[in-house]
Amino acid sequence: MQFVADVDLTTKNTLAVPSRCDWFCAPENMDDIFEAIGWAKKRAQKINILGGGSNLLLAEKISGLVIQPKIKGIDILAEEYGDVLIRVGAGEIWEDLVNWAEQNSLSGIENLTLIPGTVGAAPIQNIGAYGCELKDVFEQLTAINLESGAVDIFDREGCRFAYRESIFKRELDQKYIITHVVLRLSRSPKLNLSYPALANAFVDRDISQIGSKEVLSAIRQIRQTKLPDPKVIPNAGSFFQNPVISQLQYEQLKAEYPLMPCYHQPNRQVKIPAGWLIEQAGWRGRQKNGIKIHERQALVLTNPEGCSVDVIYSVARQIQSDVQGLFSIHLDIEPRYIS
Repeated sequence: MQFVADVDLTTKNTLAVPSRCDWFCAPENMDDIFEAIGWAKKRAQKINILGGGSNLLLAEKISGLVIQPKIKGIDILAEEYGDVLIRVGAGEIWEDLVNWAEQNSLSGIENLTLIPGTVGAAPIQNIGAYGCELKDVFEQLTAINLESGAVDIFDREGCRFAYRESIFKRELDQKYIITHVVLRLSRSPKLNLSYPALANAFVDRDISQIGSKEVLSAIRQIRQTKLPDPKVIPNAGSFFQNPVISQLQYEQLKAEYPLMPCYHQPNRQVKIPAGWLIEQAGWRGRQKNGIKIHERQALVLTNPEGCSVDVIYSVARQIQSDVQGLFSIHLDIEPRYIS
């Protein structure tokens, strides 16, 4: 395995943020990862983990060693009562896994199609879309402790999944390298049509006659009409998390903004679409300092001019300030920051 000095990471992040790292390697198996950890320890180099670069903000200069796992493989571990356990290498592209599931007539992740990134990064963010989240099909993952070198197994409870959250995004951030993920898929369709746009696509259909492939196709059509392809227009997908507020605050805002969309949550909480809030604050389609808010989805910040992470953060803070001033709601930034 090669350790390459002074690597340009601009093309390794979907926001096209200009960034370089001191050292870079791309391990293809467990032994390679152990070698990389030992290499970094011997030279007192800090380790940062890079997945597909789709939900990250990179510093202009990243010190130490950047490891981008390239472990491949999709294997069926077991089948039981119509459920299929599959083990997937962290380096597999998520959309390739979705396609594999479709080709093998397996249901469970069709709602998560066209989410950029790798399988190893998916649990960190607890990726989600159109009413589904990774945790809904998650069984366990294998990860290597960067400090001790121990190989640990994390089940769903151990991952502490929440909305766009996991233990790997907080307490264990950059402390483990995820190597494999085990998911529980199904031979029979387990459809989730709760998302309004998706429900509308099948409004006149008998749900018992709808297959996973039809749902997959419908979601792809919806996403492609709303969201820009990061290969064409640099972006990190949803830049802000949908805020969750109290029922009382929602009712107060609803009185002033009757058309405010919402999704009711447990414990008398309400999720508000961040894109709607940003649009109401006047940011949809707006360009500022080289950063453009997508004209079809205000939740997406694009970086067509390849601006620095500092410029991106400055525009994001202005959006946060405007939404806070208008609605008294704070927007959390979704992509993680690596320095």
